[in-house]
Amino acid sequence: MDMENEKPSEELFSESTETPVSNTVETKNDSKKKSKLKVIIAIVIILLIIILAAGYFFFLTKPKEIFDRKIQESVNYLTENIDKQIKYNTLKEEGTISYEISSSDNTIQEMFELFNGITLNYNVQIDYSNKLINADINSNFNEEKLIDFNLYTENQKGYILLKDVYDRYISTNIEGYNELFTTKENAKDVKVIINSISKALMLSLENDDFTKEDATIEVNNKNINVKKQTLVIDQNNIKRISENILNTLKDDNEFIDSMNNIIEDENTDIKTVLENAITQLNEQESFGDEKVEISLYTKGILNKVLKTEIEFTSNDIPTTIAITENDENNYNYTVEQNSITLVTGTIKIQSNTESKLSEGQIEVTANISNIIDLKINIDNKVEYDVDFEKADVSNSIEDTELTEEDTNNIMEKLMENQGFASLINNFKAITSA
Repeated sequence: MDMENEKPSEELFSESTETPVSNTVETKNDSKKKSKLKVIIAIVIILLIIILAAGYFFFLTKPKEIFDRKIQESVNYLTENIDKQIKYNTLKEEGTISYEISSSDNTIQEMFELFNGITLNYNVQIDYSNKLINADINSNFNEEKLIDFNLYTENQKGYILLKDVYDRYISTNIEGYNELFTTKENAKDVKVIINSISKALMLSLENDDFTKEDATIEVNNKNINVKKQTLVIDQNNIKRISENILNTLKDDNEFIDSMNNIIEDENTDIKTVLENAITQLNEQESFGDEKVEISLYTKGILNKVLKTEIEFTSNDIPTTIAITENDENNYNYTVEQNSITLVTGTIKIQSNTESKLSEGQIEVTANISNIIDLKINIDNKVEYDVDFEKADVSNSIEDTELTEEDTNNIMEKLMENQGFASLINNFKAITSA
């Protein structure tokens, strides 16, 4: 019994003395392996970051790549509403347009005062499937009623109702009626054309067409250090760029089909037009001294564009248009010729876009040669996929059936609108002066 009792204890002792030592050695080896693995992973991650950063700065910060991205952003913006026109058959657009204009020149100011203060309110519905338009237009002059009317189209005819003036719709035939609704019919083709032209342009530009330099610009009255990326098109590259664009478009069957769909002229084939343009381009010996420079002034690792500048030079006289972003949706712009400022102004934009809604406000100001000041305000909202409201035009009268008495009565009623009467009298005052 004693021997049997001792044997288990030996086994127990053996396990208790050998296993911890063995496990400790293995644990240390595992720790070393894991530590090495962590170091290797860290090194790989760092190398990847360096490679990606180097790739970004080498490829995506080149002027051509920056221009390509801005071109694509512009295309995406242009085609956004086209997609909605393709998807939905009806829309309603409503808004207000107003303006103020003044001058430091007393003679000009007297004329402006005669026409200042016109406000236009509009509510336009379009049914592309059934080719219908229903538009309400209300206008004021110096806060007095100018003219209110409803414009309705149906079955190749237009109808106008002069509210509070004539109680019947006046109708007339509309030539080219279907062309009023080609916006939707051509939407897919327009999108193809925009995409094709932008791709052809990007493919035709080379790195040598661009320059890059350090620059300083003023934003919100502060000097900002930026990179100036410039696309230069002149007699040295205009032929190559033009020929590449034309050849790319000539070989783009989607572009050819879309252009032919829009033109709808059996005697005109776009591919032939492009081939002829290429022939004429190759036969042209001189391209003059005209030059176009498009510059993007960018800041930061993401190359945010703070200023866009387009300069046209002809006969050694440069004309420059520049737009500077002060902050989001708030811009300054200038127009200069031969370093003389012609126009300065601001553009303020507020916008909201949803799947079936686009709305926004735009305020544009302009100072022209320090003589004229102009301010335009536009509030606009577009809703898609809305119920169309048809008008009852059963009691209409053809415009050719209006009598002289009807015409005189219409003018008398219009003159009862204070805004209309004031505007007409102001116009008479100018023409008789």
